[in-house]
Amino acid sequence: MRFTNEFYDFIIVGGGLQGGLLTLAIRHHNPDATILLIERGENVGGNHTWSFHPEDVPDSAKPWIDPLVSNRWPEYVVRFPNFERRLNLPYASINSKHFAGVVEGAFRTSKLAEPSNNPSSVIQAVPANTHHIALHRSAVETADRQSCRAIGSRLLTNTEIKVLTSDSVITSDGVTYDCYTAIDCRGLSVEDMPYDGRCGYQKFFGFEFELSSDWPETHPVIMDVCQSQAEGFRFMYTLPLSPRRILIEDTQFSDHPRLERADCYQSVIAFLRARTDADWSILREESGCLPMPYTRIGTPSLTDPVRGGYAGGWFHAATGYSFPLAVRFAEAVGSAAPGQFTGTVAALIEENRFSAKFSRFLNRLLFRLVKANSRWGLFRRFYRILSEREISRFYAHRITFADACRIVIGRPPSGLTPIRFVNSLFTEK
Repeated sequence: MRFTNEFYDFIIVGGGLQGGLLTLAIRHHNPDATILLIERGENVGGNHTWSFHPEDVPDSAKPWIDPLVSNRWPEYVVRFPNFERRLNLPYASINSKHFAGVVEGAFRTSKLAEPSNNPSSVIQAVPANTHHIALHRSAVETADRQSCRAIGSRLLTNTEIKVLTSDSVITSDGVTYDCYTAIDCRGLSVEDMPYDGRCGYQKFFGFEFELSSDWPETHPVIMDVCQSQAEGFRFMYTLPLSPRRILIEDTQFSDHPRLERADCYQSVIAFLRARTDADWSILREESGCLPMPYTRIGTPSLTDPVRGGYAGGWFHAATGYSFPLAVRFAEAVGSAAPGQFTGTVAALIEENRFSAKFSRFLNRLLFRLVKANSRWGLFRRFYRILSEREISRFYAHRITFADACRIVIGRPPSGLTPIRFVNSLFTEK
């Protein structure tokens, strides 16, 4: 084991959405704090498009969220059989390539501490082809942990973690870094999801196209229910990123996480050809599988070390999306002093308790009590009866008791008897 002479205010493990947002929140609220962000991949951000309603974002976070946004639209549309609605709610998306540029830029502009007087420490210029930002100190075999001193913020990529505690990490090559606070923001793969038998999934395969002529619509269509519903709720999701660049995702709310690219590709191409005769080429692809648990499992809690992102339960169970809660977790941690955010995170957990419980109830309704081919009717009813303000609160994970009553009171979906509905209220474990 080798100790470095590097000490940080924060060590963030995982450079995905949560790790990147947390980095930016800390840099905004505590610009003098030093950060070590460790990512096992070659770049932060991965290959994703994150979409959200701007009203999901608290005012205090907008100064550091706004630079991330790649696209904005003033409205969006949902389409179901015999029903279409245009919602005057702003919508936005973040491209992971742009996200990575902003996060990495935060390290390039980081304030660096003065070098240590320790003669065994060597300051080196960083080669241009690495992600080791600004300065690097060579590992010191016998460094005194108490005399470690920060040299500024750093980003380490292509780095695996072997041990993670609340105040240190050990990398797979045996190097130890110390800090006031370490936060686990590593993602949760489908294979690692601890929700088997207690969870549905939102899964998708998307293709970004470049067209030879303009796409016929300038607004996002976040649900276009134009496919067979025999195996569960399935729809097309479209984002017009520019007049001739369009992201189309085949999205499914399913009982299992399996996803076939070939099947999704054929569905997307058929959808594309039905709406334009333009020539096209595929610029990129992305896929994902998001947990939608219907029991208490996966709710946020205080752990040691603290966990963010999906692994920490910071996601909307009824949609699978993590962005709104990832932003609020980043705000709770980033606005507090290093090592002093336990109270703000605990308050955030309590603030979201009702929404977390109700969203899991909706998932029990969706995946356990309603036939697969009738699930789409729940979503059509949701958009038919709720006001734009109620819809906005739902997606922001700020569901009120009145909103919950509005969603569930009414004619039950096909196959859902009143007694089964009542029983579902008491089956959470």
